[in-house]
Amino acid sequence: MRAENPKGILRTYMNAARLADNGLAMIVSALDRIGARGNTVLMVMGDHGQEIFDHGILGHGTNIDYEEYQTLGKLCNSDWVAPTAPVGEVEIIDILHNALVRSPRDIQPLRGEVLCYMGPIEKPEQIGLFTASGLVKYNFKTGAWTRQSSFGAQLVPSRPEFPLIWWWESALIEQAAGKL
Repeated sequence: MRAENPKGILRTYMNAARLADNGLAMIVSALDRIGARGNTVLMVMGDHGQEIFDHGILGHGTNIDYEEYQTLGKLCNSDWVAPTAPVGEVEIIDILHNALVRSPRDIQPLRGEVLCYMGPIEKPEQIGLFTASGLVKYNFKTGAWTRQSSFGAQLVPSRPEFPLIWWWESALIEQAAGKL
C-alpha cells in the first residue's frame, strides 16, 4: 500500500470488484434455474469507491471527489435506463420504483443533484455538491473552494458557489426537524 505501487493497489481493488461480479452472476444463474429471472429486478450498490492516489491521497472517506464519492451501482434485468445525472441514496426507492413500473408516465423524476459532506453535518470538514455540470466543494479546514468537472479531472480552484451553501443549510434544517 505505497504510492510507488498504485497499479498493484488498483489491481487488488479491481479483483474485489470482479469477485462481486462473480457473486452476482451466481445469483442470476440461480434465478434462471428456478425460472424467476424474468420477474426479478436486481439493484447492486456500494457507498463509494477508494481513492488510490488519484489526488495524492490513498484512503476511504478522506476527500470529496469523483474518484471516491461516485456511487457504484448497477440496475440489472430491467428495461428502465439508469440515470446519467448524479443520484443520492435518498433516491434509491424512486430508482427501484422506476425499474418496476410499466408505463413511462409512472416514472418518478430524480433530483440530479447530490449533497455530500465529511464529518458531522453540523460541523463538516468538507461539503460538496454533485450536479450534471460537475462537483463543487468547500473545504472548511483550508477555506478553499474547488471544482471538478468529471471523473479523472483535476480539482481546480473555484469561486464561491452559493447553491452548495443553500443545500448544506437545508440539510441542517432537516436534521433539526428530525428528518435526517
